[in-house]
Amino acid sequence: MRPLFLTIFLLWSSYIFAQQYEINAGAESSGMGFSALSNKNVWAVFHNLSQVSRLNGVQIGVSTSLLYQQLGFQSSQLSIIYPLKDNAIGVGLHRFGDGLYNEQLITIGWSQLLGNVSIGIQSNLVQFHVREWINQLSYSFDASVSLPLSSFVEAQLLVKNFTFNTPKANLDSFIQSEFYSSIHFGLGLKPTDNIILQPKIAYRSDQQMFFNFGGEFQLSEAVIIRTGYSNKPSKYHFGWSIFLKKVNVAYALITHPFLKTSHQLSLSTSFSKLKF
Repeated sequence: MRPLFLTIFLLWSSYIFAQQYEINAGAESSGMGFSALSNKNVWAVFHNLSQVSRLNGVQIGVSTSLLYQQLGFQSSQLSIIYPLKDNAIGVGLHRFGDGLYNEQLITIGWSQLLGNVSIGIQSNLVQFHVREWINQLSYSFDASVSLPLSSFVEAQLLVKNFTFNTPKANLDSFIQSEFYSSIHFGLGLKPTDNIILQPKIAYRSDQQMFFNFGGEFQLSEAVIIRTGYSNKPSKYHFGWSIFLKKVNVAYALITHPFLKTSHQLSLSTSFSKLKF
């Protein structure tokens, strides 16, 4: 009974979960309403690759989440950034699901710093697997740009799935719903040294529009708290980070209008400071 219920639930709710196949990796982003375009950390591999060229040293992050406290809805991510002189390479791995239904993604990309402007381009390879039914691959490409406008305002532009293929399978409608092309525009605002605000708007090729907003407040050198909002469906986000020497431990809680809360935990480390 559980496999049948889970399959029906996944098909019905793919629109809710997938939203142009974005991977909400890292509790930092999840705690800020998925408004992560201006985040300069290891999870930029999944959210805005252009930011990784602003990092120094090798960055490594692992993250795990449980959606709606439902077994079978676990996801895990691994992210690695290897910076060079004025550019960087980012690699990310993602898995969602269990033995009945699961998705695997590998993304690899390159980011270049050109003066104050940073650009990024990446390719994504996704496997969709339904036990004894479907095992298909699909690919897509993303491009992004980040531009500081002043000492406290930064603008970001992300184009997701500007070219992609859709597998031919019995689940065409489900898979297609995860691969709409979309354009994302966001701002990173820093009104004070310990406050960051991040509004984001996304427009999808099926004429759907999404809004995200998040903020974080640095209580001390070791503690950051976060909150945010995302729509379709309406969700509220909360989270925190604790810095233990070189390790960042981050947690996020996400509400849902009619399902249980989701939880996410991530660990990340870097071997150098940010490049400004």
